[in-house]
Amino acid sequence: MPNNTKPNTFRLLGSLGRAAFAVSSILAVQSTASAAFVDLHLEQVAIDPVGPGTTTWRLYAEFDDPNDQLTRVHGDAPSFSMCYASGGFYQNVYSGPLSSLNNAAFWAFFPSMEYDSYVTIGGEHNYESQTLSSTGINFTMFEGGGPLIFQNGEWIRPLNDPYAFGEVLSGMPNWHVLIGQFTTYGSGPSSAPYGVLNLDGYQDFFNFNGVDTIPWSAEAVPFGTPPDDQGACCFEDPTHGQICEVLAEEVCVDLSGYWYGLGTFCGDAGITCEPIADLGACCIDDDGDGTYWCSVISIMDCHAAGGVFYGAGTICTDPMVECDEFEEEGACCIEEGGHGSGYWYCVEVNQQLCDDVLGVWYGPGTLCSDPGVNCDPGCSTVPGADCAGKPRYQDPDYTIFGNGDIAVQTASPSIIGGNVVTVFDLSGVATAPLDSWFALNRYTHPTWNQDNLGSIFGLALDGDGNIYVSATKTWSSDQMGVSGWGAVYKLDTYSGAISTFALLPNAQDASLGSITYDCDHNQFFVTNFGDGKIYRLDMSGAIIDSYDHGMPWNGSGGWAALRDRPWAVEAHDGRLYYSLWNEDTVNYSSGDFNEIWSIELDAAGGFVLGTDVSEIILPGFYQTQYSAPVADMRFSKTGSLLLAERSMQGDSYLGAHQSRLLEYECVAGNWVPSSNIYEAGGPSYPNSSTGGVDATFDHTWCGADAMHLSTNDRMYGIQGLPTTGGTAADSVLIDYQDNLTIGDKTMLGDVVVASSHTPDVVCPTVQVLDVDCIGVLSPWDFDLTIGVSNMDPSEYITNVIMTSPSGTTLTPDHVAMSLPPLHSWSFDTVLEGAAQGSTVCIDMDVQFSNGDVCNEMLCIDLPSCSVTGDFDFNGLVNVDDLMFLIGRWDQDCDDANGDCDGVDIDGSGVVDMGDLLVVLANWTL
Repeated sequence: MPNNTKPNTFRLLGSLGRAAFAVSSILAVQSTASAAFVDLHLEQVAIDPVGPGTTTWRLYAEFDDPNDQLTRVHGDAPSFSMCYASGGFYQNVYSGPLSSLNNAAFWAFFPSMEYDSYVTIGGEHNYESQTLSSTGINFTMFEGGGPLIFQNGEWIRPLNDPYAFGEVLSGMPNWHVLIGQFTTYGSGPSSAPYGVLNLDGYQDFFNFNGVDTIPWSAEAVPFGTPPDDQGACCFEDPTHGQICEVLAEEVCVDLSGYWYGLGTFCGDAGITCEPIADLGACCIDDDGDGTYWCSVISIMDCHAAGGVFYGAGTICTDPMVECDEFEEEGACCIEEGGHGSGYWYCVEVNQQLCDDVLGVWYGPGTLCSDPGVNCDPGCSTVPGADCAGKPRYQDPDYTIFGNGDIAVQTASPSIIGGNVVTVFDLSGVATAPLDSWFALNRYTHPTWNQDNLGSIFGLALDGDGNIYVSATKTWSSDQMGVSGWGAVYKLDTYSGAISTFALLPNAQDASLGSITYDCDHNQFFVTNFGDGKIYRLDMSGAIIDSYDHGMPWNGSGGWAALRDRPWAVEAHDGRLYYSLWNEDTVNYSSGDFNEIWSIELDAAGGFVLGTDVSEIILPGFYQTQYSAPVADMRFSKTGSLLLAERSMQGDSYLGAHQSRLLEYECVAGNWVPSSNIYEAGGPSYPNSSTGGVDATFDHTWCGADAMHLSTNDRMYGIQGLPTTGGTAADSVLIDYQDNLTIGDKTMLGDVVVASSHTPDVVCPTVQVLDVDCIGVLSPWDFDLTIGVSNMDPSEYITNVIMTSPSGTTLTPDHVAMSLPPLHSWSFDTVLEGAAQGSTVCIDMDVQFSNGDVCNEMLCIDLPSCSVTGDFDFNGLVNVDDLMFLIGRWDQDCDDANGDCDGVDIDGSGVVDMGDLLVVLANWTL
């Protein structure tokens, strides 16, 4: 694990201090000839090359004669060579510290490579730097964006190498040899690099081919402008022991030195570079952000700062100094067995370790036992979808509705008046009285009656506000609609006109169960009591396929057997949840319990066979041996699961007051009963659910009997409870017919609410921080690092749900978190199935602690993962590619023939030895 040695800013390290930069370089020519070397100077060559606030500089050695040459840049004692920049250096991941490691063939694919920071002599890229070499220099800090500091090392060119000689730069006198390119963070002169270098070379005194080649050297040649905030620093030099230099504090820290303060000089009284017994490496969290950095200070100062002292004489680069180990740990979900296994578990580690294994980190201080930490894909805290649209009827009885939410409820064909579907205006719900009559607008089309629709129960709204209802025979006294017991009817969003949307087979006299709209895949699911199957329908009503839970249907007529009879359905977070009618208040035994199951849906919304699991086994009613089946379910805005039972007394007879409204929440990957208690109905009959439930940001809505039972105050219809549970006393009460003299007992059914809520939160900033290819062979996967910045001042971000394009997958595709207001966080996910070099757009649903959801679209340019020389794009550079090159040997190449189909790698215009060398350099098999 690397040390955290903190470079707050990068400063110049020079033995002459600031004064050295105000005078000419010290030149020692090892002959009687005149000086060949003139100076070092910087040129700004690009503004914002790799993003806003970056600048590219080039450092040149200037000569007064075209025959002068530079052959060596070194750090030999007594003078160091070094280069700093106040904001640090940009380093491209596909390049290296030398120009010889920057492959120009990649620039077309990765334009930022052209602006990599590197050192050189003359050459700008690999093709111009084949004779450039380096020894004895540790470039680790430089490649990490930090300073370049070295002694007893060098980079060199051979004597008389063409690139060791100067070239003419436009608008500038003399001749120039490029020494380095540095892209810095920052704009303008303040971002320019600065430092000192030791240079060696030769002067051809007589002529280019003359024999009198005279060596020259220049020690401690400064360039750039150093900072003002310097002071004396004592640090350990491997060759000379403890030495003193005047440096900036940050530079001193980089060298594991001891800084004596601003304005101090090495000759000041009290400054000694003799070994000090109590100086040593200390890990300190000086910013209070949970990240520890190393500094060499006294044991007293270390303890005063709350740091961890490693002992006298230790320095930050010592192997035992591991400041990372003090970084605060947090919960991390890791895929056991590696990516793709599908088995996740939780460990508590720091973020670096979590990232190393492509885990999902939940932040510092989090525990695996925290409610928001979910490593089990079996359940999640993802809020329910909110995609039901509002109808757009032109009828004057509907156009008087306000701009708020609307509710829809189904009813028995025996209800007084015969209106089996009614729409309610919830616009005034914020000021509605509690536990009292709520006066509101209602709408029902004159054709929505028992003669046309017959007995219906199941209810769904699509995104356009079309209503869908399913035929049922569960009202005790039932009437068949115009299209029979297997019918799903559609009520048009504009006219309210009825049409037959679908006819399911095998329903016969058993009819259908319920229906739900899956807005993630723009389709419907419908349960069939006749054959026990769940049918998947497209938006035209055509059957796509079906799923048969339990025992295969035997082809017999009538009702599917109990324990093999799905009823309620709800698509959620990549799975279809469904209830099983295993028992009721008449048909039960001690071993039977009603259940909730789920099955995984694939990217197209189809059933993934073999993934069905039991999610919840419902407890008995009032500790008895039976419970009523769940006829409807809904996921709330906080991710809990709401279940509405229906008081069935056998297959087709309906009772009352024996059905509950229940809530379950996901805890540690399992659905467990919530502590919230919901009483559906009045105090005399608090378990009077009619089998319908929905949830908005402000209320939990359910169908309920007996909400009020007093004379002339009989209320049966829809109850709006607080989202945290409650009773009729703190609920909004809606009577189905606005007739309080008559009770509609056992006459009410399903409920759906279309919300007009707009997010109250400030939506976040979501961005791509990094994209890396995974693997060595095509097809490649991509490791994405995504950053989320919570811009809201009060609400936490709890989940990020990601949907990638068809044909691709993300693992994980949803990440739970507890991101505080005005904080940022990053996480990794692996993208599979996307083409290298393509652009992929991911739909991001960012969900907040108050239930609000912000939708963001994140488009990512994927890198090209091919290896240079892999002409057949199979991920290998081997004999097949060599034969490909030989087949085009000596051909002339240009744009018209695509550079000989890409074989002219070096862009020389011909397939030749240069291209062969590149292929051999990248040989993989």
